[in-house]
Amino acid sequence: MKKLLTTQVLAVGIAASAILVGCDACEDRVRAVIHDDSVERVTPTQMRSEEDQNREVEPNDTASQATPIELRREMGPMLGAIDPADDVDWFALSHEDSEDWIVEITVTPQGSSLDLAVYLEVPGGGDYPPLLYDLGGAGEAESIPMVSVARGEPTRLFVTGDGGTTGEYRIDIRRRRTAAAMAMEPNDHAHVATPLSLPGEIQGFYDRPHDREVFHVAPEAVTDAVYSLEVSHIPEIPQRLRIFDDSTLQDPVLTMEISADRPAVIPNLALPEASDEGLYFVLTAGEQYNRQRGYRLRVIEHPPVQGFVLEREPNDTEGAAQVLNFGDQVRGYLHHRDDRDRFRFVVEGPDEEAEREAEELAAAREMERMARGEAGEEEEPEEEVDPWGDVPEKEAPEVVAQVRVKPLVDAHRLALRWLPAEETGERPLELEAEAEEEGLVLCNHVLGPGEYDLEVRSVETAEGFRSRTFDYELSVENLAELEGLEVEPNDTVEEADRLEIGAARTGFISVEGDVDYFAFLVPGDEAEPGAEEASEPVEEVQEPAPDLAQEPGWGAEESRSVRIHLAGNPLNLRFDLLDDEGGRVALVNRSGPGGDEELTIDLPPGLYYLAVSATSGSSCDPYEVEVTLP
Repeated sequence: MKKLLTTQVLAVGIAASAILVGCDACEDRVRAVIHDDSVERVTPTQMRSEEDQNREVEPNDTASQATPIELRREMGPMLGAIDPADDVDWFALSHEDSEDWIVEITVTPQGSSLDLAVYLEVPGGGDYPPLLYDLGGAGEAESIPMVSVARGEPTRLFVTGDGGTTGEYRIDIRRRRTAAAMAMEPNDHAHVATPLSLPGEIQGFYDRPHDREVFHVAPEAVTDAVYSLEVSHIPEIPQRLRIFDDSTLQDPVLTMEISADRPAVIPNLALPEASDEGLYFVLTAGEQYNRQRGYRLRVIEHPPVQGFVLEREPNDTEGAAQVLNFGDQVRGYLHHRDDRDRFRFVVEGPDEEAEREAEELAAAREMERMARGEAGEEEEPEEEVDPWGDVPEKEAPEVVAQVRVKPLVDAHRLALRWLPAEETGERPLELEAEAEEEGLVLCNHVLGPGEYDLEVRSVETAEGFRSRTFDYELSVENLAELEGLEVEPNDTVEEADRLEIGAARTGFISVEGDVDYFAFLVPGDEAEPGAEEASEPVEEVQEPAPDLAQEPGWGAEESRSVRIHLAGNPLNLRFDLLDDEGGRVALVNRSGPGGDEELTIDLPPGLYYLAVSATSGSSCDPYEVEVTLP
């Protein structure tokens, strides 16, 4: 019997059952009782008087011989006796009502010597051992608080004595009525799971050690909706909820711990796609139980949201990462202090067909040029000198990612992890906020094709925190879509970006000490841009800027009035104006942190450079620089 009782369902750890250890004869007897319907007692069948109608009828040592108990509104107790010591009494409960009955079954010894053990049969045959109720000692009653009895399907149980004890007992059955949806025994296995509706709620309690409450959601009830899942707490009893997508109940798709002092809530549960078997919710509490204080499992639909993407649980692992698109604004929950929310966005590789068409077009043009040369056609005139000189014409990247996390409550000190796939060549990175109100920004990363993961978590969570509203906002932007975005690297004169007159460029001082170089052309009044040489540079100037048109060597009649405007960001920005050889013409730093910088100056035609930098610090907020001819 000990081996039978120490299965997942019957491992009760109760002192009263310890006396059965090593009892091979007991084990053989219980196995025979469950599996062998040929066993018969030698007690002769007797005619029953009216007074005997509520007494067990021997032989009832097997399930097929079970003494029938017909449930009705008024019924007296069923009387029985365990004698001899290996006696086993089976009973079968049934009724003919149109709806299921919920009953409480209490078995009470009629003396102090009998130590009862009551077993409730699990439908499904011998593969499912019966559920043991053996919580009291000798002379104490055993009860099964909530048992479901369906119409036309008998519910069977059997009574025996622990440790070879004997004596008389009585069985009292009381019908229970409840307006709430209740979990009822037996429901410890997938095939006898209590139905759970979505949305809906159900109540129950753990009525014995190692009780397992299994609930089933039909596959057709599982939709793409997002639900709020809540499990109430039971004082002094930690609980665990696991969700499975098949009846083996082996590999959970979600695990949720419920502490003994507060409910556990997942406000944004996106149930996994249901298999043909549906979903199974399994609640356990280990060896602890409480028949007075129960739990409530509640699943309600999350309210609709507008204007942002809802974070969906479970998304704690790499395999469950939630996929985002550039431009998404996500609002999420950290529903417990160890919650980790993982997101992923994908940068697609180049369009192979477009690349092939471009290569074919280039090859066709080359063949056409060669054909013209072989035919003796006149060669095209030499191209004019490019006024940009050595300033490269850069190809802008397709993806420049920037990620921002903003706290929406003062309960968490946030952390953001950047977790690119290994094949991208990018290195992982982690940022931690220094205070609860501080947001985090992952600055502008030029990305190639591949998968990039983000993880949001709490480094530190306030005591007593309960997730009642959104905890953070996450945005993923592709800055390459900004018109005029700088093209890194542009940290030297040789790597400068082209800055066309009247066309603003956007840049970032995203790391300490960053300098962004831009090149621009000042055109002559009549000559083509770049036709005139720039004269010798003037010495470094600070505000107010001198009238360079009056300086010797510049030629006032050839100078153009040029206005340079640098729209600021939170940093103390400045810019250097350099000539085509890199000599400083002016340094402008007037306005301080957050202010715009501006210079209007007369310059001879030619090529010039601007070097934008900050006196200190870095920022993921942009600046804008523009050169115009007033």
